[in-house]
Amino acid sequence: MILGLVVLGAIPRQSTGQVFLPDDPLTEDPDRLDMPPPRPWSIGDYYDFWINTFGTPAEYEGPALNVNTLGEVPNSSWYTNRHYHRRLAFGELRAGPGSGRGPSEKGPWKVVSGKTEGKTAGLEIVDAIGERYLLKFDPPEFIELASGAEAVATRLLHALGYNVPENNAITFERERLVAATKEDLAAIGEEDADDRITEELVYELLTQAARYPDGRLRALASKFIEGKPLGPFLYYGTRPDDANDVFPHESRRELRGLRLIAAWINHTDTRAPNTLDVLVEENGRRFVRHHLIDFGSTFGAGSVGLRPRWDSFEYAIQFGSILKRALSLGIAGLHWAAIEYDNPPAVGRLDIRHFDPEKWRPLYPNAAFRRMDAADAFWAARQIMHFTEKELRAVIEAGHYSDPAAADRLLELLMGRRERIGRRYLDFAGGLDRFAVVDGLLTFVDLPVKHGFASADRPKTASWYAFENHTGVRTMLGAPTPLVGTEVRIPESDSDYLALDIAVKQRGVTTVYIRRVRSTWEVVGVERAAAVNVRD
Repeated sequence: MILGLVVLGAIPRQSTGQVFLPDDPLTEDPDRLDMPPPRPWSIGDYYDFWINTFGTPAEYEGPALNVNTLGEVPNSSWYTNRHYHRRLAFGELRAGPGSGRGPSEKGPWKVVSGKTEGKTAGLEIVDAIGERYLLKFDPPEFIELASGAEAVATRLLHALGYNVPENNAITFERERLVAATKEDLAAIGEEDADDRITEELVYELLTQAARYPDGRLRALASKFIEGKPLGPFLYYGTRPDDANDVFPHESRRELRGLRLIAAWINHTDTRAPNTLDVLVEENGRRFVRHHLIDFGSTFGAGSVGLRPRWDSFEYAIQFGSILKRALSLGIAGLHWAAIEYDNPPAVGRLDIRHFDPEKWRPLYPNAAFRRMDAADAFWAARQIMHFTEKELRAVIEAGHYSDPAAADRLLELLMGRRERIGRRYLDFAGGLDRFAVVDGLLTFVDLPVKHGFASADRPKTASWYAFENHTGVRTMLGAPTPLVGTEVRIPESDSDYLALDIAVKQRGVTTVYIRRVRSTWEVVGVERAAAVNVRD
């Protein structure tokens, strides 16, 4: 059965008698229809931890549902195909989802509110042009650690297709911050606010913020997301009062494949409280857009300093490890405790040698992550591998690390972890991708060969079939032939659909479906099946 048998927003194909519909492959998910606005809700940290650690909240167990006939994720309110499908320029990668600059420097920043989380301070400000930001500061002893990590992680996630805030690592003088007056607060819709923000309070909060030796402050400026906040989304089920939300979240490929992306950037804090749904209005339509937020605990950074040593190796509560340590009087199962991290302070606890993408763990179980299969992992791995060393360096430049050694080391770590992911997951069913018709040839890219994980002469076999779209019946056109290179001549046929099986020895079979369009052909479907008894 073709991946994407469930047509996004349409009638199931079984009722039409067709495998491929005229508008396949779909590139847009019609999930941005005008709908009554959902009610805001909240999901507590403890509830999300408890239900995912001690329960099994998700019901769907099959393959990803929200993919088209190519196995791709269509653009939607959740996801936008970016870097893998249109390589972003260096400037776009450095800028991320916004301008890449942060708050305006044309005037003072008015402090609207302030809070302390653990050892860190946070200030909500409005800049001179009325844009609202949250300033998140590194603890004094870990300057650039979390702010740099969040700036870099934001740009990687954006390039990979996710909706994320505009997050920028900034440096500024203390004098730029002034306490907002009651008039300032009323102007931004807080008419009932009192004089809780004072210069003394701002000063007190900033005593907990990281500074450079010359007195300048370092922070992560996170711009408020446009739209009405509705609270987080869960990594399972659907939002019951959002009529556009039809796929169980644990069945969404972009959330299942996010497990591998999170492992790459060590984003262990991937959980519901670090997501945000917002109600937006575009072209007269109101709908919900879904965001990932808060990436301060990525790479080697923790929430208030260095990442805990166990983090990414175990769940916060992992019963097998607890039992193992109890039976061994605390000796067994502590391999992570002895790892030495030879990194600059701004990089923190992150390494390559002990990184196993299969065994990597978020803070606690994630329903979508637990359902990631080989197809989801291949989808994510090919995008991770698509970043070149120069492109990753451009992204890391947005971290504004004062020590060049920190930027160099983070690049080395990203490249090394990237390779481990590629070697493990990129050869699913042979790892063939980017199918296209060019001058009577069906061309493709052999990704494991491209990235140096396989030999260019590895055995491949091509078998052509006439394909009956209304019945799914295939009729072989000639005998299978050895395939050399990455292009296949399309045979003469009266059929309107053809299917090509490309078998890669010991890896699996990729089936490509093409459809006649006037005097040429177009790729309309891709199926991948791993070889039996071969690790996915």
